[in-house]
Amino acid sequence: MEIVANPYAATDDGCGVTASSIETWKGTRAMFGRFVEVRLGGPQEAQGWAYGRSSAGMQVFPSMTLTDASGRVLALNGVTCGFDGTGPRGAAQILAAEGFFGEAEALRVATTFQEVRLRR
Repeated sequence: MEIVANPYAATDDGCGVTASSIETWKGTRAMFGRFVEVRLGGPQEAQGWAYGRSSAGMQVFPSMTLTDASGRVLALNGVTCGFDGTGPRGAAQILAAEGFFGEAEALRVATTFQEVRLRR
């Protein structure tokens, strides 16, 4: 987990591992207010600015960003959407826990849609 000043308030380790993204979300949740916006895409769909480099030197982009009412952003790249797998299941867990959907609907959205944009 890395805490950065800009453009994100917090990011995961950039390895693309769902468990790391879930751990980062849980571990940094207290830094944020109510999330009012979610951007979620597939594994190759950047949802924000790069925030790190992989071990191969490639830039790391988030596949999910959550923005709170104060504009603080949490960037994760181990949660995705558009297929039935671990990444979308992790995204569904976050969407449901943050109150964007109930559990069943969050799973349907995360596994069905290639891109998700939510604002409340």
